[in-house]
Amino acid sequence: MNWRTLATLLLIASALIAWSFWRQRDNDAVTNTPTRVARGYYLNDARIRQTSSNGDARYALRAQHIEQDLANNHINLATVALEYRSDSGASWQLNAENGVLDNAGQRADFSGHVLIRPTSLPDSTTQLSTESLHVDMQGQTANTQDPVTLRMNEQHLTARGLKANLKEQALKLESQVHGVFQIQSNTSSPLP
Repeated sequence: MNWRTLATLLLIASALIAWSFWRQRDNDAVTNTPTRVARGYYLNDARIRQTSSNGDARYALRAQHIEQDLANNHINLATVALEYRSDSGASWQLNAENGVLDNAGQRADFSGHVLIRPTSLPDSTTQLSTESLHVDMQGQTANTQDPVTLRMNEQHLTARGLKANLKEQALKLESQVHGVFQIQSNTSSPLP
């Protein structure tokens, strides 16, 4: 082998090595490119209002942060307050740490210290608490499979799961129902 053949082989080998490194660098650039999240609008300290078909207010939703997630077709909510009015006129206020609302604004899942109070009953101390709640605004129903506590003045009930018909103002506790009721007597004399 003469020196010209050796030089040609070294030149070809150098070119192949350089091409291999160049190609690997381009592949790394493609695989390390961050993927874009399909994000729609995002709002801070915002309100969303929904009306019924006849124009009456159905609900008003306030959240510290609202962000539309286009990839999953829903709206993420943080520090949520929902004022809801059923067709029967009953109104409720719901507070939760988080929520997910479908893009149509018809169904929502709330989580994190969910607290519900009726606002259509003046001076009511009734409140319901749970860790998660699914609300169907269109169907006017709510449900959960989580533990639930229902407080009315000094009385309280605990249960696992609930189904509520908001239009008919009916609440059904699903299972493991336990209650504490304190009866106060108006008479000072003992029973015979």
